[in-house]
Amino acid sequence: MNLLTKFESKSNRMKGLAFHPRLPLLAASLHNGSVQLWNYQMGTLVDRFDEHDGPVRGVAIHPEY
Repeated sequence: MNLLTKFESKSNRMKGLAFHPRLPLLAASLHNGSVQLWNYQMGTLVDRFDEHDGPVRGVAIHPEY
């Protein structure tokens, strides 16, 4: 198995991962309280949400988003 893409984050503990059903996006929920939205084809961070004080234990993407 080959590593295709590596995404760097300040938090070393990812709690959840969700892929968009049509777009090349993935959302990662992190132990540091943030959610990151990545374009996995480009390997770029699209957006970051830091509204939580504690760990974000799961994440989902609505299919109509």
